[in-house]
Amino acid sequence: MDEDQLSLQARVIALEYLLKLTLWNVAVARADRNDHDDTSAIAEIAALADDTEEALNSATFPTAGPALSDHLAASVRDSVRRVLRELVGEMEAELGGDGQ
Repeated sequence: MDEDQLSLQARVIALEYLLKLTLWNVAVARADRNDHDDTSAIAEIAALADDTEEALNSATFPTAGPALSDHLAASVRDSVRRVLRELVGEMEAELGGDGQ
C-alpha cells in the first residue's frame, strides 16, 4: 500500500469513527432527554440501520453507466450497513440490550 492509499484508508477509518461517535452520542442524548434507558438508544440506531438500508436499495449514483452505478450503490449500501451494524454491536456491548 503506497502512502496515498494509506492516507486515504486512515481518513476513511477516521470518518467512520467520528460518525459512529456522533450517532452514539445523539442517540443516547435523545434517550436521556426523553427519559428512556440506553436500550432505546440502541433500538434507535438499529431502526436507523434498517431505514437507511431500505432507502439505499433504490439509490442511484451518477457515473459513467448503469452497471457502474449499480455496483457503486451496492458498495455504498454494504458499507453503510456494516458501519451501522458495528455501531449497534458496540452499543449493545457497552450499554447492554438487544437493540430491538
